Amino acid sequence: MLSISFHVGEELRPIVVAIGHWGARWIGSRLRREQLDAGFLMWDIRRFALIDEFPASRTVVHFRFSDAPAAEQLWWLVVVDGTADLCRDDPGHEVTVIVESTVRSLTEIWTGDSDPEQEIRAGLLVVRAAGRQGQLLWRWLGRSMFAPTRLSVRGDTT
Repeated sequence: MLSISFHVGEELRPIVVAIGHWGARWIGSRLRREQLDAGFLMWDIRRFALIDEFPASRTVVHFRFSDAPAAEQLWWLVVVDGTADLCRDDPGHEVTVIVESTVRSLTEIWTGDSDPEQEIRAGLLVVRAAGRQGQLLWRWLGRSMFAPTRLSVRGDTT
């Protein structure tokens, strides 16, 4: 019975994705402050992180949200051996990159409504890393599956 439910859900995937792209094109994110959720954002980033783009060695990205509720301000994305793990408590590994941001700022980068350079210029995003790690961060994380639609609406081809 479980496999039947899974297959039915998978059959709906193209419809749900198409509705998501429609919403991204015509509605955009336009999230109000009370709708922003650091946990939802972080789990989405973990789920869609481009694991093959990460270095072969353990990589730890530490996220600090200045405007999230206390219990959701700190997150660690740990990628090792082709697997991503998301932690709310410090996993005790050396940090590769630190991302300091507001929830809205990282959400808008993730959804394609903004870009890292714009958020950095606005003082809403700081990426701290040694060497090229900070530059590679966005290649590692990628963006939401609907971001290409938002980027095309904005006229951005990156």
